[in-house]
Amino acid sequence: MISIFRRVQELYEEGRPAALCTVVQSAGSTPQKPGARMIVYPDGSIEGTVGGGALEKRVIEEARKVIETGESHLIPIELREHQPHSVGGVCGGEMTVFVEKIGTWPRLLILGGGHVGQTLSRMAAELPLQIVVYDDREEYADPERFPPGVKTVYGPFENAMETLQPTSQDYIAIMTYKYTLDELLVKAAVNTPAKYIGMIGSEMKCRRVRDDLTDQGVPKEKLDRVHAPIGIEIGAHTPPEVAVSILGEIVQVMNGMKS
Repeated sequence: MISIFRRVQELYEEGRPAALCTVVQSAGSTPQKPGARMIVYPDGSIEGTVGGGALEKRVIEEARKVIETGESHLIPIELREHQPHSVGGVCGGEMTVFVEKIGTWPRLLILGGGHVGQTLSRMAAELPLQIVVYDDREEYADPERFPPGVKTVYGPFENAMETLQPTSQDYIAIMTYKYTLDELLVKAAVNTPAKYIGMIGSEMKCRRVRDDLTDQGVPKEKLDRVHAPIGIEIGAHTPPEVAVSILGEIVQVMNGMKS
């Protein structure tokens, strides 16, 4: 068991995605009891066991889905024939396995390393997120400007989405120094599966970006994904206040209180 926990720590250090499967309940005759754990990798290989056979095959299949989606869930398994959650066993017992993604955190992709981006990266470091700051100005993508652990990327904003490859677990905060760049990034971001997309700016600017992109043929349902102005309304003005506003909204989405 110690080796499983050590391996989990190593996976986070390596940034390598996997799933941790834990038996959390059992009743009757079962091959494993609560506390048994197994790590499943994207290719289906494993470390540890939750019972072997058809039971384990079912858990591995579900674990590979969890690695893709990031959505943890419980798997009820019956070891009796002709039951709703049966895997065909005849042991006569039942188990529940909790499957969770490990090895990587969702990313907060901050597009623009100016005052707000810098402050946001510092505050967001307290959350279970990997922080990435992207800027087309080399001095604003300097790692020395950001807390340890924050990844910085220097490159043209036109290539940002291709370079960063946002996933369905990622959060995007757009805050460049130029209106046209923000618009460019919104147009690219809505074509990614990102969990959250926000753009900084006044109500007037946000309306203009939406109107421009509508004129360019971007569908309404895609633009409706964008939180603009970004953040929750707290009367924010200074970079720290704006960062708090943005993090508040991101936490709402993380906790399922907002889509």
